[in-house]
Amino acid sequence: MIFRLGVAGFIPTAAIYPSPSTTDPDLKLAVAPSLALDIAVRIAGPARVYVTGAGGIGSLANSAILSTGSAPPKPSYSTTSLVATGGLLLEPTFGRGPVQPYARVGGGVVGQWIALPQGTAYSVAPAIDAGGGLRFGRGRFGGFVEARWLGSSFKSEYLPLVAGAPVRSTSQADILTLIGVRFTR
Repeated sequence: MIFRLGVAGFIPTAAIYPSPSTTDPDLKLAVAPSLALDIAVRIAGPARVYVTGAGGIGSLANSAILSTGSAPPKPSYSTTSLVATGGLLLEPTFGRGPVQPYARVGGGVVGQWIALPQGTAYSVAPAIDAGGGLRFGRGRFGGFVEARWLGSSFKSEYLPLVAGAPVRSTSQADILTLIGVRFTR
């Protein structure tokens, strides 16, 4: 069994709501620091089944497409992103070097909560999880660096949009970069 704990950067690469106006910018989540916990159990050979969770707190830029009610517009709104995925982790060994590659592919869910003056807007959607990295060290303790792509969607029907702004479901692509420690039992 492998336990991994890492600090991460949750990097959104697409707008959660493309603005219908040429004067108002797209609504985007900001880059957020995150914490990730990963557990993997060996199936056979270099194959393992993994379950991972990551969470981060970030911000969302203010946009005129959001209905702010009587509250004055803020420069940004607080967001919370949670990711839960599972799948197949492949850790082949090439030679006896202390640095070895690995790859992962799976699926799960991505949840995003946005604190707005009227309340909390949220979206929870299925996600695809794919990526890889390098593991370091020998023996039970070591380190790792990793990059993962998370493909999901965001449903704007949960946002308090200004009248006339169309409701849309947008594809959401995020990158999760991690660095951390691993313990093999």
